[in-house]
Amino acid sequence: MRQVGILGALLAAALIATYATWFDDGSSAPREGVAVVTAHAATLSGVRWEAKDQQVDLTRTEDDAGAWIAVEVRRYDVPDAKADDTDAEDSPPAEPTLRDVVHFVGNDSAQDVWDAVAPLVALRDLGPAEGEALAEFGLDAPEATLTITHQGGESVVEIGGESFGTRDRYARLDGRVLLLDDKTLRPLQFASTRLMERAVQPFAEGELATVEVRDPANGAITLTQRNADDRAKAFWSSPSTGEGRDTTASTWIGKLLRTRLTAYPSDDEVPDDRTPAFAVTLTDREGTAWDVTVSRSTADGKPRWFAESAWLRSLVELTDTMAEDAAADVPTLFEVRTAEMQDEDEDGDDNAPAPDLDEAPAHDHP
Repeated sequence: MRQVGILGALLAAALIATYATWFDDGSSAPREGVAVVTAHAATLSGVRWEAKDQQVDLTRTEDDAGAWIAVEVRRYDVPDAKADDTDAEDSPPAEPTLRDVVHFVGNDSAQDVWDAVAPLVALRDLGPAEGEALAEFGLDAPEATLTITHQGGESVVEIGGESFGTRDRYARLDGRVLLLDDKTLRPLQFASTRLMERAVQPFAEGELATVEVRDPANGAITLTQRNADDRAKAFWSSPSTGEGRDTTASTWIGKLLRTRLTAYPSDDEVPDDRTPAFAVTLTDREGTAWDVTVSRSTADGKPRWFAESAWLRSLVELTDTMAEDAAADVPTLFEVRTAEMQDEDEDGDDNAPAPDLDEAPAHDHP
């Protein structure tokens, strides 16, 4: 009966719904639907998703490294309602307890959510509803709230059940029932997996001009991408190959760019025995550069890998197999180069100090 009621409401709404088109500052395509929160991304200061088991906050901030979306996820343990049945009838229900708090840099999906709520466009406006009618939409006891903080104040949207046949969600704002696109809401619901930036640097391979690799045992070497504007003809070279192809360098660059992070650990989760493994400076064809320093720990009896990057604004933990594979192959980048240097200059200083991985070359960020 509930599905019949919902379908009836949708049919009625389809006959009377008013569709409007919202235009922003002209930089993006118009979005069809009903603009229910007419904020603009430039006036937005925060987005919050709040449910029983978690609270997700998105804020846009800017620092020396550029603008970015900061995400905070507060996760809660929710008491089992059945376990409270033995309590006295007049006892208040047990409150959720905070399990952990995670901070991380938002990825492209986080930016998409930010843009999608400014303005917030509903697929349909189903009109006002009260009392028993709210139960038809799962809004008698909302599952979550979406709070959009903007220059005009706060807009609090109650989130109800799913639409029959789709995952789009019923919602209520200012007494009116709305149908919201699930693509806007689901990333917030699963923020820890869907909104976390997992790359350790921002460049695609085709954007890169050079990669400087610094190894504590071997010094520094610069790998150069040739024909970068033609992906079919692009390749990597090293000092030992001159302008020729260096297949070892090409393979290693692929491993580096595939390295992903698994977590943004808190301070008390970072081991004290980390030692530098290698560092890189990646520079794109426009001259923008980012540093990444990779370190290794064996405090827990097995290797754990970490990276520091100004782009990620934090120390992060890496996928073990990817990081270990890249680190193991760093010495191979120097094998031919070291031999050639010795042939060219037998009187060279073999005891020259290794580079300080904490002192990356100076360069500009966007």
